Amino acid sequence: MRQRLIIAMAMIADPELYFLDEPTSGLDVISARLIKDVIREEKKAGKTISLTTHNMNESELWKRIGIIREGEAHSDGHSGEAQAAR
Repeated sequence: MRQRLIIAMAMIADPELYFLDEPTSGLDVISARLIKDVIREEKKAGKTISLTTHNMNESELWKRIGIIREGEAHSDGHSGEAQAAR
């Protein structure tokens, strides 16, 4: 509930840019799906969203992804969804 509340509070201000740090971490499946749906809707509305996650299943939400290991960028490119759209 706390994670959902924090995201809802951030959305009230209607920012153009979001920085989300593991927004689905610790959530049940239904809540995680809800958060992902909200992220998709914000993207459709033209919002810029930067997200950090350890869950590679969430990479489907993004056109561009980067992988950082031990503080260094090791990969920067397009997700499979973006590759398919090309």
